[in-house]
Amino acid sequence: MKSKAGSRENIELGVYKLQAAIQSAYGKPEDVNTEARFFIISIQMVSEAARFQYILNKVLEGGIYGSYEPDYKAISLENSWKKISDAIQTADPSGKFRSNITLKDAENKQCVVTQVSDIENDMGLLKFLETSAGQASQFSQLLQMAYF
Repeated sequence: MKSKAGSRENIELGVYKLQAAIQSAYGKPEDVNTEARFFIISIQMVSEAARFQYILNKVLEGGIYGSYEPDYKAISLENSWKKISDAIQTADPSGKFRSNITLKDAENKQCVVTQVSDIENDMGLLKFLETSAGQASQFSQLLQMAYF
């Protein structure tokens, strides 16, 4: 899709941008570039915003007509979703990760995430982690500690 629509780093997101992407693709003659752009905007606006509170907040800050170009932190979170999800779900009861995760901040500086509390405010949905022999993941316990 990147070759047809351009890099997701350079595609603006926002409610109005999503509406415009839908209108440019729906019921129109087939155009691979337009459709690819529509899919990138849709995926970013729905899936990535559901996975990451950070991205959702950035999109919402713009209101209906504002837009947001994904920053380094957003792209880093998206690229590391599985790694982050696994680390959260396998963290020890205190929330410490078994191994650190290196991400980028909004200014493209490296930041090391060592525990759930370092990243919990940026997260939305997690990738499901299968556990062996029916064991419950530590994540459910961590959520209870953090939110209840």
